[in-house]
Amino acid sequence: MFSVDLSTTTTRGPLISWCAVVAVTMGIFSTLYVTSLSGFSQIEFRNGHLTIHYMLPERTVVLPFIEVMHVQEEPAFKGQWRLVLTTETSGTYESALASQSDVHKAGEFLRQQMAQPYSLQQES
Repeated sequence: MFSVDLSTTTTRGPLISWCAVVAVTMGIFSTLYVTSLSGFSQIEFRNGHLTIHYMLPERTVVLPFIEVMHVQEEPAFKGQWRLVLTTETSGTYESALASQSDVHKAGEFLRQQMAQPYSLQQES
């Protein structure tokens, strides 16, 4: 015969549950970040420069507008859209998700600025 020693308890069950909760939470946050928050949240055009503001992590990028080679609106996730700027030297900048009308307005404005000679941009 054998005896069962009930005096030893295992604590792995709660630890595994806690790790699973942390992993699921990080997965949800990562998905939210990648699909919604990873792009810039605001863009400003002033004195021939674009100022691009990011929310997470909070930072600002300033680049000469003359470097912008291409402005494009792209459909993204569940009816939301992104504004995508391609520059000559710095690569690609994508906006956070926004409505199609907001993205289209921003894209049209930037394309109009691209069509104007640089000297006229400085005067406005």
